[in-house]
Amino acid sequence: MAHGAPRNKISAISSAACADMVRRHVLSSSPAVGCERLAIVRVSYVDFTGTAREGHICVLDVLAEPVSNIFAELFRQRFPIESVRLMNEFNGDDDASIAQNNTSGFNDRNVAGTASASTHAYGAAIDLNPVQNPAFEIVNGQRMVSPPSGRAFLDRTRAVPGMAERIRPIFRRFGFTEWGGVWRLNDYQHFQVPRRIVNQLTAVSREDGERIFSRFLATIRYDR
Repeated sequence: MAHGAPRNKISAISSAACADMVRRHVLSSSPAVGCERLAIVRVSYVDFTGTAREGHICVLDVLAEPVSNIFAELFRQRFPIESVRLMNEFNGDDDASIAQNNTSGFNDRNVAGTASASTHAYGAAIDLNPVQNPAFEIVNGQRMVSPPSGRAFLDRTRAVPGMAERIRPIFRRFGFTEWGGVWRLNDYQHFQVPRRIVNQLTAVSREDGERIFSRFLATIRYDR
């Protein structure tokens, strides 16, 4: 695919695709949101060699257009992304996805090490270039880097292609206002819509959710 306009497309999830999500452990028998409230966004992106490619990401239906807009802007800015593949390809294994530096969205899972549903389980979070943007986890009382290959990118004062800091305003502009890079346990790859907004979006129909999200976007300030 030659560089040019992004060829993004939003699609509903078919019954066959939904069954595949269940079979591959991306969707549980009692999910936070079901397939009827999810969408697949085909996105154009530029990889680390400068080659234009296409990938797919699954998100909450209300967020599909904002996510398409985020990736369109990343594409226009030639921000490098390693890959954008559905969690089906990793059988819902988050560790396997981040080890391959995969950018992902929906995955019906809990926050690592807790019993609380992750915002990924609502299709309201994106993990971007996990190697260049690693996370910290506490494992057996020890602070660990995830993925381990991300240890080379812990110095955030050294600008490296694929790091999230430069494009944080893009995510913010389209409603993913919370970034894990400022958390006590840094999660540089993680962008999410605030949980209070997610709770509102998933409690109503898609149409009502779109109105709620539009009002939320109007409140966002761009001075940080």
